[in-house]
Amino acid sequence: MRTFVSIVILSLALSGCSSIRNSKVNPLNWFNGETQSTQKSLIPEENMLRRRPKEVYAGTPVYFVTAAALEKTLDGKILRIDAKSDRIGAADIRIEDLPDQDDGILRVVVKAVTPLGAPVGSERAREIAAARFFSQQDLEKYKAIDVNSANNVLRVRN
Repeated sequence: MRTFVSIVILSLALSGCSSIRNSKVNPLNWFNGETQSTQKSLIPEENMLRRRPKEVYAGTPVYFVTAAALEKTLDGKILRIDAKSDRIGAADIRIEDLPDQDDGILRVVVKAVTPLGAPVGSERAREIAAARFFSQQDLEKYKAIDVNSANNVLRVRN
């Protein structure tokens, strides 16, 4: 039994030497005299997430905006939009700002990601809804909001 226990302890110590080189678990590092400040950090200098290229949003303007309304809240307004996509399965719906033309009108476009090869389907199946909050400070310089799609524009008065 003693032999088995000593073999297990020895194998654990040796496995610690190869995979955890700079760790305190490694018995070879126990008496080196390294201080905490001279030891290398276990946190990598490069972040694996930063190496990945930023994903580009693949959304396109929706087919048609059917309704848009501003609903009051305590500290601003919510822009509620009903629209129709050109195919079934529209997802990742976003309301993005268009460049400001300094005419007192905020222009936004409704975009969605539609799967390739998706069937057209019925009108009811293609309905989508989106909403976005605007604070009072966001809306104070605009008199109206234009909601754009691929085929029409609806104007909502502030």
